[in-house]
Amino acid sequence: MSITLQPGNALSFRPLDSSSRMSFSTLTVRNEYNNPVAFRIQSTAPFRYIVKPRAGVVFGKSTIQIEILMLPPSPESANDAEFSDTFLLETSEIVQQRHLASLANDLWTRIDANPQYKIERHRVICHFDTDMTKPLIDQELERTKSELLSLEGRLDLYDDELDAIRDLRDQQRKTTVSLQVLLAVAVTVFSLSYAFFTHIEKR
Repeated sequence: MSITLQPGNALSFRPLDSSSRMSFSTLTVRNEYNNPVAFRIQSTAPFRYIVKPRAGVVFGKSTIQIEILMLPPSPESANDAEFSDTFLLETSEIVQQRHLASLANDLWTRIDANPQYKIERHRVICHFDTDMTKPLIDQELERTKSELLSLEGRLDLYDDELDAIRDLRDQQRKTTVSLQVLLAVAVTVFSLSYAFFTHIEKR
């Protein structure tokens, strides 16, 4: 085998700190060959992890560390994520040293297209400690609950504002009706008064 992995074919994740909702792990890749070895790593859940570097070269008899950051799990997906995510690490010994001048992604394009390169595949299982994931899930649920309560508070405020607008509209309607009634009464009084004085003058 061209490479060895530490801690092996299983990764254990741990929180960044006591208050963090993210966790991390490190995969150490050692090249046992004298020749350089190209590598690339992929995940069954790429949206859940930040991996650096995703591809590169490990020179002969040397090591490289791949840092993997797991983003906070959502309440809907956290339980499904436990003990199911897998990383696939692919490696290939570089037999043509001139290809090292290429970027890692271009190098893998050459490797995939050239049957001369043999690709070794290593599956790495993600292990989630229940004691670790439960606080993360609880924190995410608590955050979601807090957001819902805040949303409910804003909805209540909007309801109060709508009630105030309705009350103001009703008052305006009542005021308009009252003004219309007063105007009608005033017109009637004026008409009667005008008719009365007109009658007196004729007499």
